This record gives sequence, structure tokens and C-alpha cells, in this order.
Amino acid sequence: RPGRGAPTSPLAVTLVAILTIRPGALASFRAFETAAARVLARHGGAIERVVFVPPAHDGELAREIHVVRVPDAAALAAYRADPELAALAELRAASIADTTLLVGEDGPDYHAPLAATAGRPRGTPRACARCRPPATRAAPTPARAAPTRRTPSASPQRRAPCRG
Repeated sequence: RPGRGAPTSPLAVTLVAILTIRPGALASFRAFETAAARVLARHGGAIERVVFVPPAHDGELAREIHVVRVPDAAALAAYRADPELAALAELRAASIADTTLLVGEDGPDYHAPLAATAGRPRGTPRACARCRPPATRAAPTPARAAPTRRTPSASPQRRAPCRG
């Protein structure tokens, strides 16, 4: 699911960057990322999502996880070769201890309403009866009794979220 509602090009490249931040370098890290994001935007790319992961215990370093999209491999290569990005190398080295870069593709959109039958992508699970729009819910069969409902005076039932 592309961010900001933009259509996905079959040539688009999606990256997941896991960046480990040096101790005491959060401000310089944010300065680097802000400048690098401006360069990325000039090449048609964007950081679509940022997740900050604080250290869980003493001695562990903070991390940021970025989901990045660029229009195609040529735009990614142009971004990496951009002289303005190269000029930020010292700031990057001073603030980032380690980088893991994963290249992937869009997976299924688990938040989209699922069709009960036809029209859903292959491998996409059917929506459960609670999640389907009322028009697509099957009527109870005569052989099956309707479930008993609790009265308002009874404690409310908590439902687990649908897992599709």
C-alpha cells in the first residue's frame, strides 16, 4: 500500500532502512535525515513511514526504521550519486552507527475491506462474518440457531480483533 494514496508503479522500489543511531547523536541524526529526505524528494522519492525504537536496556542504541519509496531503480541510483547527499557523508558517519537496508515490494493491504468472494487478490483471506459489509453477510440457515445475546445488564462481551 503506497503512502499518501499515490498509485504504485510496477517499477517503484520500496526500501526498509534500519538505522542505528550513535549515542548522543540524535540531533545530528535528525539533521542528516531531514537534509537527505529533501535530496530524496528531488529524485521523486519519499520516506513514507518512520518508526523510532528507543533503547530497551542500558548499552543498547536507539534505532529508526524508515519505509522509503522511489519511482524506480534509476531514481534510487541518482539519489545515491547526488553530490548534495555526498556532502552529508560526514554528518551521516557522525550520527549513524549501522545501517541495514532491505529492498522489497508491496505486500497485501491488511486494512482494506476484503471482498467476501470474487475480486480479491489470490492468496488474500476472506473477511470473517463480522467484518464483511452487511449486504454480503449470509443469512442464518434454518438448521442453525441464532446465537444468544447477553442482556444489557450482563457484562459486555469483548471481541478479539478479526484476523481475516
